[in-house]
Amino acid sequence: MGRIRKKITNDSGYVLVYKPEHPYSNGIGYVREHRLVMESYLGRYLNEEEVVHHINHIKTDNRIENLEVVNKRDHLKKY
Repeated sequence: MGRIRKKITNDSGYVLVYKPEHPYSNGIGYVREHRLVMESYLGRYLNEEEVVHHINHIKTDNRIENLEVVNKRDHLKKY
């Protein structure tokens, strides 16, 4: 069995953080880092209708000032 890495980058270019206890972790225990940054800033989990958008479109730039929460419908229309 391989060693679990705390951070990886997926095929779509997003940074993932190993957080198997997170309610929205994927099947192998990872969560997109930009979601974790926004949740920490907001002090709550994002709901299923919320998406975190990278303002400058750089998927690895997870500074809070580069992130905004939008709903899924608006994200699909605008971006």
